[in-house]
Amino acid sequence: IFLFSPLVMYCIKKYSTK
Repeated sequence: IFLFSPLVMYCIKKYSTK
């Protein structure tokens, strides 16, 4: 299972800016 780490949040925010 993948932990919801800050790195994931960063990626989500990056893709969310799309």
